[in-house]
Amino acid sequence: MENSESIFHLLARAGDASGLQIRDSDIEVDAGHVAHAINHSGMRTLLVPLTEEQTVREDAASRGVVLAEREFIDGDVSRRFAMLRCELPTLDEQFGVLCDEVLSALAASPDDPGTTCAGVLERWRELLGPRNERLLGESQLMGLLGELRFLERLAQETPDALTLWTGPTGSRFDFMAGSSAVEVKATASRERFTVGIHGLLQLEPPSGGGLYLWAQRYERVPDGSESVPDSVRRLEALGLSNHDLLEKLAGVGYMMADADAYGAVRFEALDDRSFAVIDRFPRLVRASLADSSLADRLLAVSYSIDLSDAINIPGAMKDLDAVATSFLGDGS
Repeated sequence: MENSESIFHLLARAGDASGLQIRDSDIEVDAGHVAHAINHSGMRTLLVPLTEEQTVREDAASRGVVLAEREFIDGDVSRRFAMLRCELPTLDEQFGVLCDEVLSALAASPDDPGTTCAGVLERWRELLGPRNERLLGESQLMGLLGELRFLERLAQETPDALTLWTGPTGSRFDFMAGSSAVEVKATASRERFTVGIHGLLQLEPPSGGGLYLWAQRYERVPDGSESVPDSVRRLEALGLSNHDLLEKLAGVGYMMADADAYGAVRFEALDDRSFAVIDRFPRLVRASLADSSLADRLLAVSYSIDLSDAINIPGAMKDLDAVATSFLGDGS
């Protein structure tokens, strides 16, 4: 089976302003071959033919992708289709992956194509996001960019980098490898290099393991430099699973349908700091209390650490490479 992305590119090159460009796939259901299509405006579509008895439950709850029933006239013959259509160009690449999953599902279960299409779209809904999803704020994007930059560094060393990014799944730490952990911080502070810490557990190493802190300082800029969508594209170019990456991003509230909006929020990386969180590192943990058994009674603990004079802080490390190497080495 050919890749949907390559087929859509082929149709786009052959397209003109006269109408729909269609190419049958190798996947066949009861009413005929499933087809890829692109209309005169470049909108990508997957057409799944239906018999007279088959129906499809229309679904317009996701941003950028719609499932509907459509009737087309071919000469004197009227044919019904389940039409899966991408309405946002920013989702074109992800829509190709979605189509590949639909085709695989139809090949395995061709008897009820409408239900099969709806089921796959439902599984993807969390990745696409609902239509009224709220956008991430500037500070959230800055923090996400920091984590993606660290993920990029890990992806250069191991194909399992995505499995090590545990923050989006609710883990206590942003990255985990065995009993080794990394916390990633981003700040826009100007006068001093300060980062915010939340709770008594955030800088407490995992049991029997080590904890590292990598912090970056950013400045919001009107153009140039980099954005979260830029980092996502670099990660895809490194060969990370597109679907798995989207799943992780959805876990932090980032939806690819909003890539155009997020692309306008750009940052310049000014400098960074790297540390092993050892006993003498400046922090508040349960052991800092006179009676650690009372730690659970302290709620909403937040504080800031000044990392400006990094060379004089216990646990200081050379750079990002040192953190990534130590983290992967400890976790192997």
